[in-house]
Amino acid sequence: MEPLTSKPDLHDQLGLGGFADEASPTVRLTARAGSDVLADIFIGNRRTQGVGEGWYVLHPGDDQAWAAQAKLRCPRQTSEWLQTEVLDITRDRIAHVSLENAAGEALHLERQGPDGAGFDIQNLPQGREPKTAVSAGGFLGSLASLRITDVQSEAESGFPEEGTTTTTWRTRGGLWIRAQLAEQAEDKLLARFAFGYDAEASAQQALGPVPAPVEGEEDPLPTPAELQAEANALNSATQGWIFTLPTWKKTSFVTTMEELLRPLVDETDAEEQAAPVPVPIPEAPVIEIPVLEEGEAEELSKEEVLEDLEVDDDGR
Repeated sequence: MEPLTSKPDLHDQLGLGGFADEASPTVRLTARAGSDVLADIFIGNRRTQGVGEGWYVLHPGDDQAWAAQAKLRCPRQTSEWLQTEVLDITRDRIAHVSLENAAGEALHLERQGPDGAGFDIQNLPQGREPKTAVSAGGFLGSLASLRITDVQSEAESGFPEEGTTTTTWRTRGGLWIRAQLAEQAEDKLLARFAFGYDAEASAQQALGPVPAPVEGEEDPLPTPAELQAEANALNSATQGWIFTLPTWKKTSFVTTMEELLRPLVDETDAEEQAAPVPVPIPEAPVIEIPVLEEGEAEELSKEEVLEDLEVDDDGR
């Protein structure tokens, strides 16, 4: 539409400052046909003046900035370029969850029935009690419509080797999902996944013969072949990638045994808490009544005696 400034030190004001600053809004848009470059342009801030949709643009290698009229709404955040949903294992499929932290402490959870709202702790320590009758209910929905906020190549970045937690979900059909998790600053949670099928853990085998399907109804459990194919497809889609999970998902991926149990009470403290607390009894007020010597009673009038006594409104 028109030329603007050609001074590089003013390009920041148009959003065309380049890529030295991570906060810069500059986007470089390149269109190719094979090895041929059809177009290459820097796009800055949106222009508010003029008619129609306008942007500030710059040709790479040229200092002359321009005001252009075009639809150039390019995604500027990594998440906008991603297929953010990587998993969808619905809560009704989950049967068991196991966790092991960096110290080797294990936690094994078994669902309270096929439709249970949470889990029982299988390896509950002797003498300890769960905080609630239903434990770790959030782990049922951990993998349902799971979305990521970022992703990076494992070959380029590497996965932290220390301070990790391994969480494994098992479905009623025998599919298992294993996530290796590393907690970062600001509640950031990194994850890499592995998937497999365990025929011995299949609920179909444990429950005996598979009932004949009712006409018009689908089999509620996938077949072993379908589960193996599902595991293969998930491995193919996630292998070699490190995913960043939303911060609010942290509590449904990582927990410890201690977080699920009632706190321990010191025996001495318990005895002190159980002992009855003595209630102080206020002392009765002392009223001094003058002692009269023999013969003084006849010499004192009633008014004189009352002067030395504390008398209430009723004359007591």
